Amino acid sequence: ESFRRKEKLHLVFEFAEKTVLEVLEKTPHGINPEIIRNYLFQLLKSIRYLHNMDIIHRDIKPENLLINSEEQLK
Repeated sequence: ESFRRKEKLHLVFEFAEKTVLEVLEKTPHGINPEIIRNYLFQLLKSIRYLHNMDIIHRDIKPENLLINSEEQLK
C-alpha cells in the first residue's frame, strides 16, 4: 500500500523479521547449504519474473533481501 501525507510518500509493506545480511552476520562459520539453496531458488525465481516483466532491480544485496517468519524472501 502507498499513500501521501504532507507531501511525503509513505510505502507500507508486510512485516519481515530479518534480512539475509542479519542471517550472514549471525552465522560467521557459514549458513546451512539447504537454507542457502532455498534462498537462492526464491531469489532467482523472483529475478526471472521481474525480467520477464521487463523490470531490472539494480540494487539486489543481502540487506535488501527480507525474510519473513516462514523463511520466504520478500
